[in-house]
Amino acid sequence: MQGFWCSCGLKDIDSGHPFKEFDCMHILTEIEKFNDSLEIEASVTPPSSWCVNPEFVELDQQLLKNQWQFVASIDQFTEPGSYVAGDFAGEPYLITRTESGELKAFYNVCKHHAAELLVGSGCTREIVCPYHAWSYALDGRLKKAPQMAGVKNFDR
Repeated sequence: MQGFWCSCGLKDIDSGHPFKEFDCMHILTEIEKFNDSLEIEASVTPPSSWCVNPEFVELDQQLLKNQWQFVASIDQFTEPGSYVAGDFAGEPYLITRTESGELKAFYNVCKHHAAELLVGSGCTREIVCPYHAWSYALDGRLKKAPQMAGVKNFDR
């Protein structure tokens, strides 16, 4: 396991941040089942335990969240208002092309009620929460928050 070491939990050597503690011997035993020295033509897929064991799934998600991952193609953002929404490792994301042509990415949840803002892909002028109609600009800024005018200390 290049880049990681095991002692009461996996730790990233580069950052020193501990991952959630796992049964390291169990995970290492499972990893050793996979022969990564075979040529691609002779290789097989990793054991199914890598996909169904809850510890492996959680470790996989933690590792993937710390690296860049492909979630959309630039070709999907041809005009201002283009968006792609999805979920990666349990985290809902939303990517938009703003009016000025920038790509912005943020969590796909409303600040107010954590409702999902957009689904799939398409094109929109603004992002409107289906729950209380809070609206956001394509860069993620809160534009309107209906019925919040009288709330003390409300900060858009």
